[in-house]
Amino acid sequence: MIDIMMFLLVFFVMITLSMIPNAGLPIELPGATTVTALDTSLITIGLDRDGHAHIGGADIPLGQLKARLAAVAGDTRSVVIAADRTVGFQHVMTVMDLARSAGIKQIGLAARTE
Repeated sequence: MIDIMMFLLVFFVMITLSMIPNAGLPIELPGATTVTALDTSLITIGLDRDGHAHIGGADIPLGQLKARLAAVAGDTRSVVIAADRTVGFQHVMTVMDLARSAGIKQIGLAARTE
């Protein structure tokens, strides 16, 4: 019986971690009271405290971000930017500009519910 419970626990943890994009990045999202969930599958761009961009856990230099987005976007024309709350607004705008120039039509900003 304990084996079955451990199997279920491990299965639940693995499924939960695969549902959270960029789960390994140390990003503290800003808070908002009007947060809504998006229903479509998206590409998530993480911006950590040092301002480094990440897609799928891989560190992407800003000079290569546009080409990387164009390569991974395919038919997906929407991204979510998950920026740490300490990242400057100009840096977020730069990433948004790069995403738009890569052909991304919809850009969302990740936040935690307060």
